[in-house]
Amino acid sequence: MRNSVCRKCRSVYVASGMFFALLMPVSVSQAQEMISEEDAYVPGALYVKFADNVVNYAKSARRECSTSVLFPVKADVAQYGLKPMAYSKHMFDNEFLDNVFRLEFDSVSRTEALIQALKADPRVVFVERVPMQQLRWTAPAVKSGDGPDDYFFGNIDNIPTSWHWDMIGFDEIYGYYQGDESVKVAVVDNAVWGDHEDLQLESSNLYDAVMGIPGDANPPSYVSQDQQGSAMATSAAYGWSHGTHCAGVVGALTDNGIGVASLASGVTVMGVKTADDNAQDMVRAVQGVIWAVENGADIVSMSYGSSNYSSVEEAVYAACSEKGVVMIAAAGNDGKEQSNYPASYPGVISVGALNSDGSRASFSNYGPDVDVWAPGGYFVQGDSLFADVMIFSTTYCISQYYGDKEAFSGKYYDMMAGTSMATPVVSSIAALVLSVHPGLNGYQMVELLRPASGQSCVYVPDVLRKLETGEALRVRNLQARWKEEDSILEMRWDEPEQAGVVRYSVYRNGEWIGTAGSATRFKAVLADTAGFVGIRAVYEEDSSFTVYAKFSTWDDGGDETQVEFREVGREIRVDGSAGVLYVPDGLPFDRMELFSVDGRCCLADKGRTQYDVSSLPHGMYIGRLWQGNVLCGVFKVVL
Repeated sequence: MRNSVCRKCRSVYVASGMFFALLMPVSVSQAQEMISEEDAYVPGALYVKFADNVVNYAKSARRECSTSVLFPVKADVAQYGLKPMAYSKHMFDNEFLDNVFRLEFDSVSRTEALIQALKADPRVVFVERVPMQQLRWTAPAVKSGDGPDDYFFGNIDNIPTSWHWDMIGFDEIYGYYQGDESVKVAVVDNAVWGDHEDLQLESSNLYDAVMGIPGDANPPSYVSQDQQGSAMATSAAYGWSHGTHCAGVVGALTDNGIGVASLASGVTVMGVKTADDNAQDMVRAVQGVIWAVENGADIVSMSYGSSNYSSVEEAVYAACSEKGVVMIAAAGNDGKEQSNYPASYPGVISVGALNSDGSRASFSNYGPDVDVWAPGGYFVQGDSLFADVMIFSTTYCISQYYGDKEAFSGKYYDMMAGTSMATPVVSSIAALVLSVHPGLNGYQMVELLRPASGQSCVYVPDVLRKLETGEALRVRNLQARWKEEDSILEMRWDEPEQAGVVRYSVYRNGEWIGTAGSATRFKAVLADTAGFVGIRAVYEEDSSFTVYAKFSTWDDGGDETQVEFREVGREIRVDGSAGVLYVPDGLPFDRMELFSVDGRCCLADKGRTQYDVSSLPHGMYIGRLWQGNVLCGVFKVVL
């Protein structure tokens, strides 16, 4: 989601012993092959991509494909215990996801042998393991104050149950804005109890991705809801309450005299169950996301993650973002600067957690991958941190933390903390913003929500003011078209009402691709039309909000060229063993620069066809090609 070089720029994978820099992923992630922890992956599951025209599979809404179609030889199926059905990952018109299937098998002890057998199959393009997505949380009656009439809003028995809403400016906007039911927010989680008194979700908005059954997202029926536990020893139902808790933060019914309040009450909440027998492990997370998006979700809230990368899953999340769906995910609870997927994929808004005093919650991951900070930690007063006062919301279990207090006893509400809880806070904010300003995409949303500097909390009144008062600073009537015969993107727009524009910055899917000077035309080479292109007017003191457009047409040609820009990833390659980066003849450039993912320039040299990169550390790099003072090409490469 960033406009500068960062660790979210990941799209290079190993193939045939050589490294290739690509704009779309096409083979197995090198980083994944170095991971050995068995519990980091879903047992008995692989992503497999077949070559074009070798699988006779008709795309369908059920996405099921008989294993016998993929593997006609019965001995191959029996040898590894392949299950009868595989699951197609096709999405929209995404070419990379065509012919990608999730293959499941019983012979878990023979996983590596199956991987090697599939790699040796000439019909197979790549194989990769399925990362195990896990929840990102910590499992550690006199009412006062003004606001909604919900029983648990404010302070109950001197316990602050809505401090997280105080942090983001709920009181300033309460009564002025409300969620719109046309905005759909999918909570993809372990399970969601749709019949909770403060949720009341329609059955058409519930889905069990494990069983493939619509109409239900409840925890397993054998989990007792009414088992009393404590903060030190919570019941099984508390673990299965994670998704229900997140759903309440997103859109609990407000001003109904019971339960809790939410910022975006009134939006349509969708609940998606993706855990099987273990409440912590989201074995069907990607299937849940696909169902949600294909059934109209405008926002997908994902309070889970894995430290392991997957090219298939990156492509799924990218396809969703490029369709305009706002994807929001937890940054992770490892308490360090570390990538967490899907939050660290491009196009996904990564959310870190703060305590009530604005300090980073000790468990929250941090660093350049984190886009937005929101309440998700603990209540702090003076020098005291109250570890039993966290984010209070709806649950499947009866209260575990305060079951001994009359006001809470026997009620289905409780405390939880984690970047898991910060994520639905941001999803609720995004849902309210879409209710007031429909049509914004995820790239615009992160631009609105990201703080000006540091780890400061998102503040909703400022977000709404930025949208409502900055109209005169934005470009108008942005149009774009793409000429398929030569892959040329042409854009044009009208100047903002506000004078004083210094230059126009051009973006594609949140990443800067060029500058148009003071003119209102731009031309570039793009490989395809996936996603959005945008223009931001830059002023002497500040810059405006980026205006995006899908691809359309106009009649007058618009041939003025301000920048000739090429995405040259498909043309650059690296010989890892020789430590040489090759640039093909014919690319028009006179200078090349190579940057590490943290923005350091590691190599700068004149234009040539090969460069010695043997002295550079292993990792991902961003390359830029220049013709004079004009940036004419970019690429990503792994050394």
